[in-house]
Amino acid sequence: PEKCHACGACATQCRFDAIHPHAGVYQIDPLSCEGCKRCVQTCRFGAILWEERNCGTWLESSTRQGTLFHARLDPGAENSGKLVSLVREKARERAIQEKIPVILMDGPPGIGCPAIASLTGVHYALLVTEPTPAGHHDLMRILELVKHFQVHASLLLNKADLDDRYRQKIQEAMAENHVPIVGEIPFSPLFSEAQFHGQSIIEAFPDAEESQHLRAAIKNWLRIISESQHQRSIS
Repeated sequence: PEKCHACGACATQCRFDAIHPHAGVYQIDPLSCEGCKRCVQTCRFGAILWEERNCGTWLESSTRQGTLFHARLDPGAENSGKLVSLVREKARERAIQEKIPVILMDGPPGIGCPAIASLTGVHYALLVTEPTPAGHHDLMRILELVKHFQVHASLLLNKADLDDRYRQKIQEAMAENHVPIVGEIPFSPLFSEAQFHGQSIIEAFPDAEESQHLRAAIKNWLRIISESQHQRSIS
C-alpha cells in the first residue's frame, strides 16, 4: 500500500473488475481476481506483490499401461496452466530418458489456461464431445483454440445416440472445418460398470458392441496420426 500512487492504471486494465479504490489506495479482491497478472505488469511503482503459492502436488505412478504423471490439487485450489506445464515437462523428461516416442496427455475441459497449457507443443489433439447444446458450444470453442495453435485434430463423439439433431449438427460442423470423426460411441451403462471394476470397457467386456465401437475408433485415430506424421516428415 505504501507504494500505491492511486493512479488507477491497474483497475483500468483489470478485465475481471477485481480492483477498487479504498482508503486512498487501490486494493484487489482475491475472490474476483483470476490471476492473469495484468495488474502486476501495468503498475509502474511495484505496488502489487506476486507471490507464488503451492496449490497441489505432482505425482509419478506406475500403472499396467506404463508410467503416469499426474497431480493432486489441495482442497479448494484451482488448476493452473503452470501446474499442467510442470506435469507435462516431467513426462517429457522421462520420455527422453527412456526413449519413449509418444506421450499421451489428458487435456482438461474448456479453453482456459490449463487447456492452453495442455495443447502447447503437441502434434495432435483428439477432441471428445457429446451431442448436446453444451457439448456443441464447447466443441466449437476448443476447435478455435486448436486452430490458433495450428494443431491437427480429430473428433470422438461420445454418447452419440443421445440427440440425433445435435449429432448431425456436430457432424456438419466437423465436415465444414475438415476435422475427421474417428468414431461414435453409444451411451451405455457398461462403461460405468467397467470403471467400477477398475478396468477399461475393452478389458471388462471384450465382446460387447461398445468395445467394438471403441476398437474401431482407436484404429481410425492411430491411422490418422500415422498419416499426419508422414505428411509432417515430407514437409
